[in-house]
Amino acid sequence: MRHLEPRFKQTKPVIAQYYAVPGLAAECAVILSALAYEGSDDPAEIGSAFQAGADDLELPPVKQISLLAHEECNLPQIDAAIQKLTGAALPIKKQILHACALVVASDGLVKDEEAEMLRAIADAIGAPLPPFVSSIGITEAA
Repeated sequence: MRHLEPRFKQTKPVIAQYYAVPGLAAECAVILSALAYEGSDDPAEIGSAFQAGADDLELPPVKQISLLAHEECNLPQIDAAIQKLTGAALPIKKQILHACALVVASDGLVKDEEAEMLRAIADAIGAPLPPFVSSIGITEAA
């Protein structure tokens, strides 16, 4: 819809409403949790992957995020988070995507599903990612 709607309807450009990550902490928790669950079934690995991304956001103590339950980061929650993240300024989107990439790459192996989910999130918030797997030296899973 994001790509097609401007071709068929008069749309207003998205104006940045968020210039700092703390205002989007809850949405970051949803996205990072979803990515962590996509990467592993092992609770320790899931927690470690999530924490790698959360630490990268450098949130203040009052805005610290924690891993959500799997039921709290399904498609409706991801969609709502993405809708809010589209209102972030480009440097904030870049910072959030970097944290997402750290979650995906935390185990040193990027599965196809993880890479596709990361690219879909990036495209949905208006900050597409180029192919990155080979450029950061992570082995891609088949």
